[in-house]
Amino acid sequence: MSSLAYFLPKFFLVIYVWIFSGALGFIHADSLLPLSFENLNFFANLATIVPILVRYGVRSIFSERIVRIYIVLFLFGILYPIFNGWSNLTASVTDGKGFLSILLIPYLLAHRSITPRFIKLIVFSVSYYLGLICIVYLLFGVFPAGYEPVSLSSYEGLHIRYATVMLLGVLLAYNDLRVKFSSVRMSSFLILFLFLWIQPHDSVALASTVVIGAHYLYNLEISRRIKFMDLAFTFLGFMTLLLILSSASLQTGILNIFNQVTLLEGAFGSRLDINAFRLTYFLDEPMLGYGFIDETSALGTPIKDAAPSSFSATLGVVDAGIVDIGMRFGSIGLSSFVIVIMIALRRYDGDFKIFKLLLASYFVASFTWSVFTYSFGIVIMSIAYALCVKVQSSKFKENYNRYV
Repeated sequence: MSSLAYFLPKFFLVIYVWIFSGALGFIHADSLLPLSFENLNFFANLATIVPILVRYGVRSIFSERIVRIYIVLFLFGILYPIFNGWSNLTASVTDGKGFLSILLIPYLLAHRSITPRFIKLIVFSVSYYLGLICIVYLLFGVFPAGYEPVSLSSYEGLHIRYATVMLLGVLLAYNDLRVKFSSVRMSSFLILFLFLWIQPHDSVALASTVVIGAHYLYNLEISRRIKFMDLAFTFLGFMTLLLILSSASLQTGILNIFNQVTLLEGAFGSRLDINAFRLTYFLDEPMLGYGFIDETSALGTPIKDAAPSSFSATLGVVDAGIVDIGMRFGSIGLSSFVIVIMIALRRYDGDFKIFKLLLASYFVASFTWSVFTYSFGIVIMSIAYALCVKVQSSKFKENYNRYV
């Protein structure tokens, strides 16, 4: 796989995303046993190291601050539980292997042939595909063998891999629309936004709505000659409000989200009940947490046996990002995460708008999904960051050539 990553970087990126998406649903995970798509993703991350080292050396791996932060957290998560006798090397790497997805950043930056246009093409293609199969399932009950239906108390949908790809697709479409309005871009944004809402991960859809809405209102220019796009968005918001007021089903769905947030029902409330078990362990190590503790480790096995349900059988948790960071890195790590995110949102310039919008969306979604600490979030964050760096570099090169 390293040879593929070195000689055919574009093809490798397509294969990487294909593995990350669970083969787009064409291969069932059971057919890979004893391996899994997570294991294949881990091997793909390791394969990126050789091309980086050959092309630019060891220092290039740590050239970006975000990569250095994740590598430090990865090493801490492995070494800290080993030092305390809670785990061994194999178990810790197994639990924290998703952190190595951050290596996708230096890999993408090391290959000029992987252009921003090519990255956007992949993101948009996968987003449209995932959205279309979600619609086909809802209409006809047909779905790829590798994806499974999920039935909730108030919703039925298709469990895809992953909604974070669709989130980035929506943010890219929104940014393109802000840069230059056109009916085609408006249609693309609305279609992708609809796709995001019909997939079952409500936290991602809600996060995108909050962040895009806040960004749009903050940058709204109301003047004597209002921008046509602002007028279109305002009209769209007004028509959406009318649709909600006239639709009993939409009112029921919004009321369900409201009850989850305010009355702690559904996904929000259940996560509090599940993670109450983890709170007792957090209070024993409140400062630095536990690092990467797999269920097969010395500490993970008794926790699994004592857990009241399978959802609370591990210290790490995929469905509550704030809790997961706290359990793995303690209150110091959780505070550092928040501080780093706030600094990133303020310091990066306009070329990093996509990355900033994604970080803000992740922050909202992290209350119910561990997007900062698992590969389904880190991979997309790496792609968004590398895309922004490449866009900035191309602008610098263009300006340089203009004045030379």
